[in-house]
Amino acid sequence: MQNANQEPTCAVCKTIRYFLMAAVPILVLVYAKPELDLPEMQLQVLIGNILWVAVPLLIAWKYYWEIWKPKQRRKARREAKKIQEEQDQQTSLEL
Repeated sequence: MQNANQEPTCAVCKTIRYFLMAAVPILVLVYAKPELDLPEMQLQVLIGNILWVAVPLLIAWKYYWEIWKPKQRRKARREAKKIQEEQDQQTSLEL
């Protein structure tokens, strides 16, 4: 038996767990048949609103991972290289 904090051992186990996490609440809702007074909203308006939020988030995410983060890594590497060169110069002057 595995500890509770260990990952599942196989991909099939993970898939089954995800399926159960999604299916059980749906089955409970179907069985309970709650009377939910959900506001009626046109599907086109809902999809449009989702796109207005999703597209800028996608653009921001792509900018962060493909432009900003690599730029920061290059900057950090240059600074580390500069510090290393300064230390090398100091040690060569001491000798």
